[in-house]
Amino acid sequence: MTSPAPGGRRERPALPRAGVVALRVDGLSADGDATRDSATVTDVGFGVEAGSVVLLTPAGAGRTVVLCLTGELPRRSGRVESGSGAARREVDDTAWRAVLGRVPGPPETPADTPVGTVLDERGEAARRMAARLGVTVDAGTHVGDLDPADGILLGVAVALADDPDVVAVDLRGPTRVVAHAATVLDAVRDVVDVDGRTVLVVADAGALDAAALRLVDEVVELVPADGP
Repeated sequence: MTSPAPGGRRERPALPRAGVVALRVDGLSADGDATRDSATVTDVGFGVEAGSVVLLTPAGAGRTVVLCLTGELPRRSGRVESGSGAARREVDDTAWRAVLGRVPGPPETPADTPVGTVLDERGEAARRMAARLGVTVDAGTHVGDLDPADGILLGVAVALADDPDVVAVDLRGPTRVVAHAATVLDAVRDVVDVDGRTVLVVADAGALDAAALRLVDEVVELVPADGP
């Protein structure tokens, strides 16, 4: 079920892509993977408008949907489409790797990797995006020494460097990671509102505070097939 975020629908600025469907999921069923904290889902369906921040909750089911979109989990059934009108197209698992950037939780980059090395590997686009998102730490700082918000935003900057249609941000991690959700979403809102980017956030809605929820446009409430 899709509904406006608590507190009412946020009024977004007019964007060239407003009203364009960034993706539509119909009848998606997939088995969860306990090693990745993902839950089995059955007959999932929802649409995401371009230029929005959408919360997929609960986290286990949301994670399964994202992993299916990137081809990291096989789907038993379902259809995924991108675009709207005459431009709408079905997208297979492998094609989604080119149009969806995933920011895993916790980060997969080794903790002793310097931030500068991470950004250098993705080029100037990643460096510009990191600065725009407020990740201004010294290039020699190790990834493991970043505060939770900067660690997630570094991953967002790297994902956006490839100019994907959609970015999925997984807020899985210790309580202190979820506690920084509002900081992360506030930074991400800039690229959403200015560039018309689309962001999927995977988290348990009940774990997010009011400040974080106010930065979300829509909430997609998924029902895990193997329990809440």
